[in-house]
Parts: sequence; C-alpha cells; structure tokens
Amino acid sequence: MRTKENYYGKRVAKYYDVVAYYDYDKVAKSFAPSIKGKKILELGVGTGNVALRLAKLGFEIDGIDNSAPMLNIARKKLGGKSVKSRVKFYLQSAADLKLMGPYDAVISQGGVLAWVGPNMESYLKTKSAISQLLSKIFDILNKRGILVLSIQPPRPKLKLIPLKDRMIYSGTIKRRGNML
Repeated sequence: MRTKENYYGKRVAKYYDVVAYYDYDKVAKSFAPSIKGKKILELGVGTGNVALRLAKLGFEIDGIDNSAPMLNIARKKLGGKSVKSRVKFYLQSAADLKLMGPYDAVISQGGVLAWVGPNMESYLKTKSAISQLLSKIFDILNKRGILVLSIQPPRPKLKLIPLKDRMIYSGTIKRRGNML
C-alpha cells in the first residue's frame, strides 16, 4: 500500500536533522542494555538517526516510516557495508504494520506511540489505532521480546530558527492544564 505524503514530506524532511534535538548516541546506548537479542523494529525511523547508531552497536534493524523523503535521507546515511548489511528501511505506516518479525525488540523514539494530546502531530489519533498497533507489536515480538519507548520532552525555551524556503521552526509548546 502506498502511503500518502504527510507532514514529514520533502519540505520538513530536509530540515529534520537540523531541528531535531535528541542526543541520538545517548538514546541508542540507553536502549541497548534492555534488548536481549539482535533483531529490532524501529517505528517511525525518520532519517535513521537511532537505527544507524544501533546498527553500529551490532543490532539488525528494520525501520518503518510513512515518509518517503525521510527514508531517502536515511538511506543516504547508511555508509559502509557493515552498517548497510544490518539495516533495512520500509515505507509503511505503523497504523498499517505489515512486517511479521519475529523481533527481539520494537522501539519507538519520539511520537509514534506517544499520544500527547490535541496540540501535537500524530497519525495514531485514536485509542483504537494505538490498541491495534500494540496488539500487532505483541504478535511480532518473540517470547522474550520487549517494547521500548522513548518520549522526549519539548524544548520550551527554543527560539525561532529561520530555514530556507521561508520556513521557520519553533519548539514552542502550549500547556493546557496537565496536557501539553
């Protein structure tokens, strides 16, 4: 199934690595000790920052994303044979996960499994969609498999960053009660 272009299309994808603020080395190293085995599925692999670091640590990674431009950038980063042989990227939505596994771990770094309220972009908009994905993850994990989630906090003091094409990035998040 071909996914329609989304928010993370060409215009955003080319700036993603400029505005993303995660410490990807730290994220990958924090995931590694929890994973018993080598085969990992990353949901929302984006431009491959976590997947590539996990591959360098010796893991085999299947990464899915529903943005072709993001995956194109990730593929350009693959580098040498040792990493390239351990990483595969697939254009598909987590909402319509087709990979069968089995996996030793499924990881989600960022927002695929983080329903954080109406002010944040997410394509898993309902409890039903999240429940269906969690059920599928359960099915594709091996008996001792683990789901690892990393939800990063916003940068509330981030100033506007001017980008090309008259785009501006802002990390401003508005708080309503206890919801971001």
